[in-house]
Amino acid sequence: MKLRSLVKGTIKKVMPALLGFALLTTTTPVSQVEAAGLPATPPSGYDQVKNVPHGQVSYINYQSKATNSTRRARIYLPPGYSTNNKYSVMYLLHGIGGNEDEWYQNGAPNVILDNLIAEGKIQPFICVLPNGNATGNGVSDGWSNFTRDLIDSLVPYVEANYSVYTDAEHRTVCGLSMGGGQSFNIGLTNLDTFPYVGAFSAAPNTMQTNQLFPNNGAAAKQKLKFLFISCGTNDNLIGNGDRVASFCDSQGIPYTYYRIQGGGHDWDVWKKSLWNYAQMVCEKGFTNYGPVTPPEPISAFEKIEAEKYSSQSGVEIEANPEGDGQNIGYIQNGDYTVYKNVDFGSGATKFIARAGSDSNGGNIEIRLDSLTGTLIGTCVVPNTGGWKTWTEVSCDVSGVTGEHDLYLKFTGTSDYLLNLDWFKFTKGSTVAGKLGDINSDNSIDAIDLMLIKKQLLGIEDIEDKALADLDASGAIDAIDFALMKQYLLGMITAFPGESVQPPPPPPQEKKFHCFLLLGQSNMAGYAKAEASDKVEDPRVLVLGYDNNPALGRVTDQWDVACPPLHPAWLDAVGPGDWFGKTMIQKVPEGDTIGLIPCAISGEKIETFMKNGGSKYNWIVNRAKIAQQSGGIIEGIIFHQGESNSGDSSWPGKVKTLVEDLRKDLNLGNVPFIAGELLYSGPCAGHNTLVNQLPNLITNCSVVSANGLVVDPSDTQYRLHFSHDSTVTLGKRYAEKMIQMLGW
Repeated sequence: MKLRSLVKGTIKKVMPALLGFALLTTTTPVSQVEAAGLPATPPSGYDQVKNVPHGQVSYINYQSKATNSTRRARIYLPPGYSTNNKYSVMYLLHGIGGNEDEWYQNGAPNVILDNLIAEGKIQPFICVLPNGNATGNGVSDGWSNFTRDLIDSLVPYVEANYSVYTDAEHRTVCGLSMGGGQSFNIGLTNLDTFPYVGAFSAAPNTMQTNQLFPNNGAAAKQKLKFLFISCGTNDNLIGNGDRVASFCDSQGIPYTYYRIQGGGHDWDVWKKSLWNYAQMVCEKGFTNYGPVTPPEPISAFEKIEAEKYSSQSGVEIEANPEGDGQNIGYIQNGDYTVYKNVDFGSGATKFIARAGSDSNGGNIEIRLDSLTGTLIGTCVVPNTGGWKTWTEVSCDVSGVTGEHDLYLKFTGTSDYLLNLDWFKFTKGSTVAGKLGDINSDNSIDAIDLMLIKKQLLGIEDIEDKALADLDASGAIDAIDFALMKQYLLGMITAFPGESVQPPPPPPQEKKFHCFLLLGQSNMAGYAKAEASDKVEDPRVLVLGYDNNPALGRVTDQWDVACPPLHPAWLDAVGPGDWFGKTMIQKVPEGDTIGLIPCAISGEKIETFMKNGGSKYNWIVNRAKIAQQSGGIIEGIIFHQGESNSGDSSWPGKVKTLVEDLRKDLNLGNVPFIAGELLYSGPCAGHNTLVNQLPNLITNCSVVSANGLVVDPSDTQYRLHFSHDSTVTLGKRYAEKMIQMLGW
């Protein structure tokens, strides 16, 4: 059985004891990094919500090998996040007793970064808030285990699922208190992964300097790009940062030390530290935000070396004495590799791979565009007698043409499954004159006969075995040799395998994806519908809100969607119209989108609640009609709050409504997306409460109203979105829903 270290790569063990340390120095080290006058005290309001573009904060779930469980983190996507751009990633760690929610609930990192981006002081980047408590899988030291969780599982997950750079140059780790110690410990001992390190009020879990800087800091002198230390001068833990700074002084290692006069061990210090660090690390080269340069297409029909992946999770590159000298190995259940922009041309019919296994082997799931994308085939790898005992394995594939991101997901029950050297696809050979042309020289001749003979004698392997399987038996044997001789002697004019057609791909199951539309007038619609809104798609349906003779629409019956989705008298376009038009673009051709409109103009949240509300049962009944007609309710979009503006109890009531609906309709934790109110209107302050919802509701996000404007006709209330803003809002709901559903 292969052996491998507990941690893939060089990961140092974090000192487990939380013991007090004496202050080693009381002098303030001179900052050895010049960065435009920073660090400095932030201006007033730096951590307050402003009328600027807002990023989105949501939860992500990933499989952790360190804990052998599914773990959760928060992720901040900057305003205008787009897969057309590449982003750097900051991993921001919490303190002892906290989790992935601590920074978001207390430190306003999204607000601080939103404001810095709007002021032009930093480039947009992604911020991930992990859960730094990673005990599990028999490992009692949560700090050390978190190192493995972060490097082996969370970082690969983010890099496989978001438009980010995948090199160390665009990755930083920083944190507060326990997370500050973890940032020292993880960053300084893994500079090939995190060359930018920030430690705010580092706790006593900080390693000794000989552990952080082995060989007198030789690696740090070469690879450390920026080290930022901060602490309040009244913080009893200041000695932890002091001793790191003193060591750096002794070895000439550059750093910045931000000592906040009179500061304690509190959020005032940590928010100021983040404000400074975010700017300084960008100035040091952490960000290089810009358009994505699409990779050149890779031919699916030429050998693709397994180690030439775009991103991966869990696998390692090994030396291989054969071929190009490398393969991937140490592959476990759930690991995967990604190959960007693979060109399948007019179609592929077979997957061929060179693999080896000294266990029970495993499966290679071949998927398109995501880990849960279309499965085009599954290739079984058996025990081959050794990890470097290579064998070609193959399987049929179907339903793939054009360019795609290719995901190879490895599954199986053994500890380690297989090694993979290379793979390729073939177009198949069912056309006369191709089957039998083993060397692909457009001629079937004695050379092809000799190649079969060499294969049978074990002298030389045929690369594309499908061309030599003349009877389509699945094996190259003496029958194929005899058939080739008969063909060359003119005894036969075609091979038996030419009449064998590949099985047709299984029919794709058609799905009816339904969504609840909840809220008040801005969800129901206000702006007058235009001709472009009324272009119908027969695959987008609406459950009749009321009888509308002009449209032939009947209450509680399905109809092709066009405005108005809500009351007939409105004749208005709502965000649901363009939500549906956008969602339908992301589903297979035979699928349908179903909209269930349940918004009522002017109503408070209490109207919709289960306890005391008059419309809860109405919503549930309409949802059940959709379910009974084969619909699967996959999400909820929500726009309400004007009638509850400023009510501090509103977020809790929304939470109760969502939980009741999910339970009573057996929806699980389907995505719930709330929308912000107009920033130019009288209820703009309510957006602070809207943005609390992701803290309270599982699998919840908020879509921004930034840049949206009031309808010119709404001179009385100044609450309602204009036509174009309504369209934009609907598209924003759809884009967020697509992201949350992983489509």
